[in-house]
Amino acid sequence: MTGLPTVEITQPTLPSPLPGDHQALMNIFYDLWQSLSAKVRESNAALKPGCDDVWIDPSTPGMLRSPHQEEIAAVMPPKVNAAVMLGNMHYQIGNGGWAQWHDNGYSTAAPALLQMLDGAAALGIENAADVAEMMRTFVKRIEDAEESRRSASRSYFGHDNDDEDFDEGRVDDDLCTRYYALDGEKLCQDILDRFEETVLQNFGAAAFKKAA
Repeated sequence: MTGLPTVEITQPTLPSPLPGDHQALMNIFYDLWQSLSAKVRESNAALKPGCDDVWIDPSTPGMLRSPHQEEIAAVMPPKVNAAVMLGNMHYQIGNGGWAQWHDNGYSTAAPALLQMLDGAAALGIENAADVAEMMRTFVKRIEDAEESRRSASRSYFGHDNDDEDFDEGRVDDDLCTRYYALDGEKLCQDILDRFEETVLQNFGAAAFKKAA
């Protein structure tokens, strides 16, 4: 359905100042997403009974798809997007571990999250350095596991060895235990409370390290 258009996406009227509460910031993002998805459902149902924002008939002219998360992010201020990335991290890990955070596609936000976590660590925000180290460790393990699988596929073409050689659930148990031992919700809120400082504290540092 990626070839279908979606509804017009514009920035909603934002509260000024933005709320400080983590969940309230996330609600700004998801309220817009839900309202746009409702417009898609209404439009598609009018074109063909039974269609909505999930069941879509692409052969019917005028059908729309729901907006993608990145399209909502494009019209949101950085602090709202930061709240969503932090929330996705915390809730996904809490529900199914670091592996679930990765499997559901949220680990693509790792570079931005690490910038926030490193900035927060530099400010002395509790647990920020620990979570940054966990994230780097997990991402490295996943990269190593995926490279191992690619190497195995090249060496044993046609041999189905996924279960033996690549099981993401095995690479995050210790990291999950470490994360559950700290107050991840408080960490997210602490970062958002000092959001501008956390971002500016470490802005561009990774780029200079790569260039060195």
